[in-house]
Amino acid sequence: MTTEKQGLTFNGLAILFAAVLISYLHSYSAPFYLDDYHSIVLNATLQNGLSNYINSKPSFDRLLTDSLFAINYSISGTATWSYHAINILIHLFNGILVYTVTAKLVNAELEKSDLPLPEWLPIIAALLFCLNPLQSQAITYIVQRATCLATLFYLIGVLAYINWRQSSRIQWLALLGLGILGGILSKLTIVTLPLSLAILELIFFSKSRKSQYLSISIIAISIISAVCLITFPALADKVGGLRGTTAISRTDYLLSQTQVLWIYIAKFFFPLGLRLEYDFSPVRELDGTTITAILAHAALITVAMKLRLQSRLITFGILFYYAAHLPQSSIIPLDDLVFEHRSYLPNFGLCVAVAGALGLIVERVNKKDLVRNITFALCGVLLILTWQRNQLWRQPVAFYQDNAEKSPGAWRVWAALAEQDLQQGKPQKALETLRKGLTVVRHGKEASSVEITPEMASQLAKVLVILDHNQEAIDIIDQMLNGGVHIPPYTVANMNYNRGIAYLKQQQRDMARQNFAEAINTYPNHLDAINALAGLELMEGKPAQAQPLYQRILSIDPNNQAAHQGLKMVEQLKGTAK
Repeated sequence: MTTEKQGLTFNGLAILFAAVLISYLHSYSAPFYLDDYHSIVLNATLQNGLSNYINSKPSFDRLLTDSLFAINYSISGTATWSYHAINILIHLFNGILVYTVTAKLVNAELEKSDLPLPEWLPIIAALLFCLNPLQSQAITYIVQRATCLATLFYLIGVLAYINWRQSSRIQWLALLGLGILGGILSKLTIVTLPLSLAILELIFFSKSRKSQYLSISIIAISIISAVCLITFPALADKVGGLRGTTAISRTDYLLSQTQVLWIYIAKFFFPLGLRLEYDFSPVRELDGTTITAILAHAALITVAMKLRLQSRLITFGILFYYAAHLPQSSIIPLDDLVFEHRSYLPNFGLCVAVAGALGLIVERVNKKDLVRNITFALCGVLLILTWQRNQLWRQPVAFYQDNAEKSPGAWRVWAALAEQDLQQGKPQKALETLRKGLTVVRHGKEASSVEITPEMASQLAKVLVILDHNQEAIDIIDQMLNGGVHIPPYTVANMNYNRGIAYLKQQQRDMARQNFAEAINTYPNHLDAINALAGLELMEGKPAQAQPLYQRILSIDPNNQAAHQGLKMVEQLKGTAK
């Protein structure tokens, strides 16, 4: 039996560092995607340095995440290299934590088991975590830094707890507290840390009376917290926006997630067909597929419990996986039913479970070197797949086209493809892309009952205005805004802005002014709307009204060239008036 204590070694660290760099370094040039624009590029609070961001009184639930984005903006503006550098660095740190925590768990297993565990299990777990292409969305999709950061502090909490239980030193409790605080300031997924620690306590430290008291206390805290967040939606909104949408009931969301979790599990072991947007339909009844998925989950958990005496690594890993998925894959409805980055933290559990399974295999076949060589070879395959996935992230048109082929019912992909056409100065092609998307989606089973989403309508109206199909754009926006559907504030502001431009082109200045003002009222930092309203005031010979609008833009974005040019025109008009 292997009895030597395992931990982070120089060779292991070097292998991990090299593997992460090889698979991710070339992603530094990958552009912004989808939510990156709203959360970073168009988020004016990030654009004037960290101190100005803090002074804007931001929400605490992603304070740390957005503070780092503000620092990135100060370093490189909208050039993405610095954003990717930070994300890759966090991912590397997470890999080191996976290595260290797994080594701690292996050592704990060795103390109470006759299982001859190989010394390379911790580095395998870390490589699986860092090199699986399924993880790439959390790193290369810049806005998902929140997921990486929350995982960092979550794993710090797990490591601190293990060290405290093994040494009883108070500094480890202090580090645990730091992990919890950092997680709170990053993303809501930290809320399941008490439950994960209770699982850890029950599986690895459950024989003493102290352990029993700790387990009961931790589980009680977890249950009380969950009940509060579920019972009081207002509180849930404060603690990280836990209820993301009312478009689907909690029951339907839970039923959907029973199938979605199997998508994540399948893609962990067979990471093919990855995509940013899925066109997964909500599950609204307990059908045969859903029942099968539920039974399969129950069977997996049962197997994990039965294997506790043979491999506590497997038991802990599987239970951790389900616990870590609870915030986003249970009864708290979110806008997107499937998002690969949500499995980033839970995949740590699968990596530990795989390490435990490899330990059992080595015991059965008694060919440790062969199993090790095959496993490292598979890690090499994962490295290649991750490199290829990141290569695709660098090419937005090819990336979106690939996504559209895999999920033709994903509305946002078609809207993003049209935006790429606009950036290339091809508005007519953008219109054709959107109409193709509408045709494909309307004939797809995923969206058979849906006419058009607010995001798609907003993009379609934008293209129509550019092509001077102004009345058609106005009609689309009117229909959407009066349709009684939930529309995010930023999308509402975009619709009002585009409708204002359409009215302005029709020489209906009063209607244009009204729409620009409504866009600003809905989203106060909508710089395009503020600039358009200021331009309208200049157009009507009212420099005194335009001046504060341009100054407002510069207070948000000091480098805004349109505002600087507008102020020059204001001074010219004032000089002419004199």
